[in-house]
Order: sequence, then structure tokens, then C-alpha cells
Amino acid sequence: MKDNVLNPQILKIDCPDCYLWLTDASEIDEEKFPIFLARLNEDNIGRYNNFLRKERQKQFLVGRILLKQAVSSFLAIPENEIDIIECPGNKPRLSLRRKTARLPFFSISHSGKWIGCAIGKNAIGLDIEIHDPARETITSGEMAFNVQENEWLKFRPEKERDKSFYQLWTQKEALYKLLSKTENEKNIWQTENVFHEQYAWHLKTMDQGNLSLAICGFRKNCGKTRDD
Repeated sequence: MKDNVLNPQILKIDCPDCYLWLTDASEIDEEKFPIFLARLNEDNIGRYNNFLRKERQKQFLVGRILLKQAVSSFLAIPENEIDIIECPGNKPRLSLRRKTARLPFFSISHSGKWIGCAIGKNAIGLDIEIHDPARETITSGEMAFNVQENEWLKFRPEKERDKSFYQLWTQKEALYKLLSKTENEKNIWQTENVFHEQYAWHLKTMDQGNLSLAICGFRKNCGKTRDD
């Protein structure tokens, strides 16, 4: 890794149509923080300084740098033409110093050492979660999922139950991020069959070791369907 550049995994996702940037923040030493901070604006640095724990500072810092690299690559413009504007209580927004391109959609997620950014031409939601072996997934599911989902989870084979929990959790979080602040927003956590084919979104799920990942986007991103 160069001192001022992340070396993420970059994956092209077909449905929903986007790119996934995923990086391991444990590879970045604390002494490199000033180098990365120099690439951010005062708005970002102020938000960074509000975090008390070094882990959260690192997650925030790497997430913002990852987003800038992803936007720079996606739009084929220099990184210094891109500003990230902090929006307290909401996701950040992008701004271009020169109006040379249409801003892309993006979604950022982090869990432990992993930081992810999905970027594309259409709205998307991303969630990643590291599996916690100490977590009581059945109890967590009872507090978060609907009756149908909890019945499904309880009858999963025991050796697959934890993985199934994280797959469902990331799917619903990704969908929530996709629908949040749009006219389609609803309480998806207690809605049954949110991934039934009648709904107009596509879902991509992945597992990488003890990491589960989900990306959700509107179905129109992937061309014609039988509902078109």
C-alpha cells in the first residue's frame, strides 16, 4: 500500500448495477492518519475529531478516503475535485468543484476492520457485518425480525443459523438504506416478505469468511423483467 492510497478489492456487480469497493482498515497504521486527513476538507476533519475512539476515527477516515477514490475512479476525474459534505444525522453528500459530471449514487458501510462502498448510476444500499461468535442470534432476531423470518431462522440447521442471521440482517439493512429518505420508505423491519418478487428491487448477497454483505437496488437497474 502506498502511503496515501488504499488498495481495496473492487468488484463489478451486475444486479444491482454498481461497483463494490471493499478494504481492510487493519492494514492502515495510525501514523498514516495525518496523510489521509490532508486529503479531506474541514467539514470531514471536524466530524473525525468528534469521535472519541480510535477505531471509529479509523472507520470514518478510511470510509471517506474510500468514497473519494471510488468517485474519482467512477467519474474519471481527479480526487481533488470531489468534496464530501457532512450531513449530521444523515449520510454525507457529494459535491464537485467543477460541474463536469453527474454525481453517482453511493452507500457506505463498516463493521470492525472492514469498510465498504458501493457506487453506481442508480440508488443503492449496502450493508456489511462481521459475524460475532458471542452474539445470540436467535435472541437478536426476536428483537429485530418479523414472525415469519424468526420462524425461518429457528428452523435453519444449527451449523448454518448464525450465517443465515447475518445474511438476513444485512439484506434488510441494505434495503432500509436504499429506501431511506425516499417516497418508498416504510418500516421494512416488520414487513413480511419484503424480498418477494412483487417488490421492485434486486438484491446481491455475498459472504467472505466471517463477513456477510448485501447490496440492494431497484430492479430497473438490471434491464427488463417480466413486470416491465
